[in-house]
Amino acid sequence: MNYKALIEHGFAKRLEQLKTGLAQNMPAGHVFTQTSGNTPVATITAAVDAYLALVKATRLAELALQQARQRLLTATPAVYEMSENARTLIRGYHGAANPVLTLFGISPKKRRKLKTEDEFAAGIRRGETRKIRGTLGPKQRLKLRAPKVTVTFTADSPKKPQGEK
Repeated sequence: MNYKALIEHGFAKRLEQLKTGLAQNMPAGHVFTQTSGNTPVATITAAVDAYLALVKATRLAELALQQARQRLLTATPAVYEMSENARTLIRGYHGAANPVLTLFGISPKKRRKLKTEDEFAAGIRRGETRKIRGTLGPKQRLKLRAPKVTVTFTADSPKKPQGEK
């Protein structure tokens, strides 16, 4: 039997009607006799009361959950805005590409790859800037430096001490 569907389709209301019918139409100490044993009306009423208490507690919990969700929805925009501001401040403090940002749950910004045209234009601008400032780039400076001298040492054959033949 699908008990979930039973609960959703008014089972609690049926139990309330059963409880009311037992209270109004059955004598107080009446006992139902069946092959599996005797069942007093008081036992049935107590079981129905316990179940109805669970239904009431469930409905109160659902209502509390709905209210909590509503409070959560109300609080979210302000907290989201504050967290975005904090992320911006942290990113500004540490730098947009700093790997330390991962400690705060922020992914570092990655520099975008320049298109070929943009890269060419940037090279032209760098060259013009160097002409204006009178500076050299790393490759030009390398040409001006003296070549590296490498010195290697080799061991001569060991000399024999005098007196040995």
